[in-house]
Amino acid sequence: MKILFIHVEVQSYSSGHEIFGERMFRYFYRIWDKFRYKNKDRSEIVAAAIYTYKGNSGKDKSYVYKLPELENEILIYNFKTIDVEKIELENISDDNPIKLVFKMAKSLLETGARDEDIYEA
Repeated sequence: MKILFIHVEVQSYSSGHEIFGERMFRYFYRIWDKFRYKNKDRSEIVAAAIYTYKGNSGKDKSYVYKLPELENEILIYNFKTIDVEKIELENISDDNPIKLVFKMAKSLLETGARDEDIYEA
């Protein structure tokens, strides 16, 4: 039996250059190491970032690891991105359980709330 691991990261603000993409890679690797390597589980792992702020700044889609001394990249890690700003909720079936996540993300976008605001409430 295979399990599909889905890592969803909600990003409600623009972080510094390439910081978010690197964090997505670290989370992916931790899941991969724990389940695929240590437990010999060959389940699939999917990562997605849900961006809940306006604009394009900091909306990474990948992480590239490169050493200045080498011409080519050593590692390129791509992940799925979902920009809540562009989602049309009416086109998503009410039976889709992820619709609730998108509704909450749209609410963050419309109110301009940041992660810190939510946790302090």
